[in-house]
Amino acid sequence: MHLLFPFSFNLFFLILKFCIYFSFYHCTCCWTNLWTGGL
Repeated sequence: MHLLFPFSFNLFFLILKFCIYFSFYHCTCCWTNLWTGGL
């Protein structure tokens, strides 16, 4: 097992989790603005 592997693997999941959270909150903000501003 390579020593750097767990670190890069955790970093990958951290970035993936950040992207999921960011897109989720971004979509929520967009839908909220659409509902409050559009309707």
